[in-house]
Amino acid sequence: MPQILVRQLEQDFEAAIVEAEEEVLEEERTFAEQIYSHIQDNSPFLTGYYKANHRILIEAADGSHPFGLTPEVNPADPPPGAPTPGMFKFVIQGVIEEELEKLDLIKLGDIVIMVNAIEYADEVERNYGVYAGARALAG
Repeated sequence: MPQILVRQLEQDFEAAIVEAEEEVLEEERTFAEQIYSHIQDNSPFLTGYYKANHRILIEAADGSHPFGLTPEVNPADPPPGAPTPGMFKFVIQGVIEEELEKLDLIKLGDIVIMVNAIEYADEVERNYGVYAGARALAG
């Protein structure tokens, strides 16, 4: 087989691999975004503090947490004053956008982890099953 043809086949094969990897990553990002949206949409809302503290972590294939993301997630600072219904409403959309931007950083082999950073998240989960519903969606 002529060497030019072999080189062309190799280039075509490499291009197909790159395209397939990009498609897989895009599907993973879309799926993670759907799961995160499900979590946000099904979160109970009183002050909005719980909703404003859903976080996306990315764990690389080697177990590290790139991009400064660690499992030690700090909750958002509450606005000054006593808790009132809806007080976090103004920060929720910004938090959602910031967290979803992290999905652009994933690479093949990375694991996307979603958690809530507040101390009473386990209690909310027991009562509302927000993450259980997301796990069921994920299959």
